[in-house]
Amino acid sequence: GMLLTDKNYEPTSNIILLADNRSKSLYPEIVARGSDKVFEAVKGTAPNKTGMPMKIYWMKKNRPDIYDKTAHLSDIQQFILAKLGLEVVNDSSMASCKDVMDARTYTWSYKICDAFDIPRSWVGEKIVEAAYIAGKVRSFGRVDMKSEVLIMPGGHDTECGVLGMGAIPENPGILSDSMGTYHQCGFLSVHSAANPPASGFASFRTKCGNYKGNMNSTANGGSTMSWFIRTFCGGVDNYDEMFADTLRIAWENYW
Repeated sequence: GMLLTDKNYEPTSNIILLADNRSKSLYPEIVARGSDKVFEAVKGTAPNKTGMPMKIYWMKKNRPDIYDKTAHLSDIQQFILAKLGLEVVNDSSMASCKDVMDARTYTWSYKICDAFDIPRSWVGEKIVEAAYIAGKVRSFGRVDMKSEVLIMPGGHDTECGVLGMGAIPENPGILSDSMGTYHQCGFLSVHSAANPPASGFASFRTKCGNYKGNMNSTANGGSTMSWFIRTFCGGVDNYDEMFADTLRIAWENYW
């Protein structure tokens, strides 16, 4: 979701979720301004009608009280780092979600900012790899720790999950499948400046390599769930048995 914060990283509004589609009505204005062509030149595709640039454009026109108080286009990753008193950075996979990053250079695109009335200062934080050390903590709230703990920003849950499942270039033929907010299937391929991921797909910089996420997302339920159970699990009975085994193994090994 989109989290707008002030100069002290305090929220200026509630988080605006992906499904919020109020900005769709302003898309004709974006086309008339030529902003869609600017976006396409950087990202390779047309802007998402409910993406963050569109949401910010809507916010400026409809909620100037919030827009004027905002100093940062944040996300939960940056919000947590700020609350820990650490360097406020964005890893590339989370930065990709904002649709303001040029995936060819891992830098913020001021062209997109200007085209959608996003102040350049809102995206001033450094874009880093997932294992970048943002700082150290010795305590959190009332909890004191025995030694310093290194804090890294990590990455988007989808890309981290795909990496953990081994759907990487070294394992051709491996496809990841995960279910959370969405049902997502895909794999990681090598990221190159000549062939960056388009809008909606993430760049993911890690110690293991620089990747781009190739993911297909669908609604997590209904016919999609039924198809998954039939195709990969051999039917409802097998799925229920697999699910029970997974819970048991997780309990034994992790809790």
